Amino acid sequence: MKRRVFDPLGLEACYVQIPENDSLKPAIGHRQWFGISRQRDFVPGRKMMSAGGVVCSANDIMAYIIALAGRDPRLLDEQGYEIFLNTEVKDRPEIYSYELGWIIVGSGESRYLTHTGLNGGFQAIAAFYPESATGFVFMSNVSSYTHGSLQSILRQKIMDEVETPDVVKPTSMPILYAGAGLVFGLMILFIWLGLRLLRQNHLARKTWLG
Repeated sequence: MKRRVFDPLGLEACYVQIPENDSLKPAIGHRQWFGISRQRDFVPGRKMMSAGGVVCSANDIMAYIIALAGRDPRLLDEQGYEIFLNTEVKDRPEIYSYELGWIIVGSGESRYLTHTGLNGGFQAIAAFYPESATGFVFMSNVSSYTHGSLQSILRQKIMDEVETPDVVKPTSMPILYAGAGLVFGLMILFIWLGLRLLRQNHLARKTWLG
């Protein structure tokens, strides 16, 4: 990554898992637990190398996008760009295709490329129109199932996308609270029943197993 992408484009705030430059101070990740933010440290490892181990600033990600859309020869030759930028949707034409590490949404002039990033404590998304080199980058040092749709909502609004059937809907907080309340209520009920049986000396083996 350093030899083929970071150094040629001058992306000084990009690294794989662990920063080599002491001046780079990575953000601290967080996860939400029923509305309470809890710190979550990034744990480097082999499985994170490609899944979410490449860390960059928003400025460097946008510089990378501009280089791709502008057919920068420091990344690919002309044949490579023809394959990369002119690939049409073929997997599910009404929704998207996945080519060369990017999700291709739509077709014709409305076609754009996008991808998300997610690991414990962080989430990100980038999207751009290859013809005009316009797009956006969003990064957040918080991740949660209840916030999982934020990336999709931003993409739809900013890129003027019509909502597609495969977009994950946000998890309803009332449903989560109701589920937690139900579990808590059942625990209280079992404790109460156990104490009642103890008082009445009815803790026969069959009753206890039941």
